[in-house]
Amino acid sequence: MQPQFIQLKKKWDPRRFKAHKTVGTFPISQVPNTFGDRPNVIKNQGATNFCSGFTASYILDRKLQLETSPEYVIQKESLMYNSNPKNFLGVPVDVAHKALCRYGSIPANLSPYKVGVTDPSIIADPLQWDVNLDDKALVPFGSSFEVTKDGYIDLFDAARAIMYSQNVWLDCSGYFIPEWMYAPKGIIPTIFKKQEVNGHMFTICGSQDINGVPYLVIPNSWGIDIGGQIDSMGIIQDKGGFFFAPREAINTLFDISVMLDRNSQDAKQEQWNAMQKIYDKIITILKFLQKIVSSFIK
Repeated sequence: MQPQFIQLKKKWDPRRFKAHKTVGTFPISQVPNTFGDRPNVIKNQGATNFCSGFTASYILDRKLQLETSPEYVIQKESLMYNSNPKNFLGVPVDVAHKALCRYGSIPANLSPYKVGVTDPSIIADPLQWDVNLDDKALVPFGSSFEVTKDGYIDLFDAARAIMYSQNVWLDCSGYFIPEWMYAPKGIIPTIFKKQEVNGHMFTICGSQDINGVPYLVIPNSWGIDIGGQIDSMGIIQDKGGFFFAPREAINTLFDISVMLDRNSQDAKQEQWNAMQKIYDKIITILKFLQKIVSSFIK
């Protein structure tokens, strides 16, 4: 069974905080072609739209050094987006980030539900979950920060720099071309026909040199029967669940964020000038007025 692609919607908001300015990064000349660690187990979302939950759990697993529940993340995303559990089609990127920062997840062994065993409509229904599990949730991140090409020639180099400088994994969202699922050894081609209909979220865990060229390493959530893997000699072998994204794909089809334990409000106070703060205040007021108008319409 093939995984489903989700509906990706990213609303631009000036209150996004750029990682390069917030935490600092190394010059690209100091970043090697190969670096990063790898998850011990490749996850499998099955034929669901749950990629955002699996992306979050990869990042949480590494940060907390334990296996966390992607199912718990999904029901919180569904709650925040007021999704229909029987037809869960994913959530906007910003909602996925807010759910991760607000709720985190629980250890996987505490989850009453499991993808591949439980009906997905039950997993995506917050009313099916014991609210007492929220007391067990672990929330290690304060905010998400957007990775932009500021200070670098492109997004690809900026992503490599923030990963290497801060020893972090990245959260990537964008359009994954279906044919890439069957790319030999998971190496995504540098030439492709651009498509913007197949939304997917995934984790980037490092960089890998392939024939003298760096590729970003993706531990996908589609199981081990597709993609490729890196052996002990650094050679790419067939199958294994990893994919390797070239510069051309990252720069064309994806947005990248990094989760950090910094509070976004602290970052704003450090970075923002007066005009940005006024703009932020206007947006907050407009959103408040929108809620009032919506309540009257109902």
